[in-house]
Amino acid sequence: MQFKILHFITATREQLLQWNIVEGDVFTFCNEQSETLPHILVECEFVKLFWIDIQLWLYERTDILADLNVHEIIIGFEDETFIMFNAVYLLVKKVILRCSYENKFPNLTALKTLLRSFFLSVENSTAMRNSKICGVVFFTVNIYLNDNM
Repeated sequence: MQFKILHFITATREQLLQWNIVEGDVFTFCNEQSETLPHILVECEFVKLFWIDIQLWLYERTDILADLNVHEIIIGFEDETFIMFNAVYLLVKKVILRCSYENKFPNLTALKTLLRSFFLSVENSTAMRNSKICGVVFFTVNIYLNDNM
């Protein structure tokens, strides 16, 4: 998804209008501006309010008040201290895009649901990877013990 955002290959209403797929290019949240990628992710007043909610929510949990600017939102933080913020920001962008496709306003509940499923999938894949490794080790140890008894 980040690749698509950075290379502006995420379909917006502006592009869909050019391809004669939709009749208008007005962004569904504000009904004022053309739906371009920068407007969807950063410029729309409704999206700005959502980013402020995210900033405050993260501050409550981390005591870090991350600067909200276009660079950090679109590209991400360069400082490795903020690597978790980059992951959260990527999921926030996913929520914003998903909500815009579904004609819904983005909210913290949608983000928390996506975060929960994301971290569960990471946890599950890590557990599976570790159990495979452990399984091989235990299998090898069992063969060794059984052969030498």
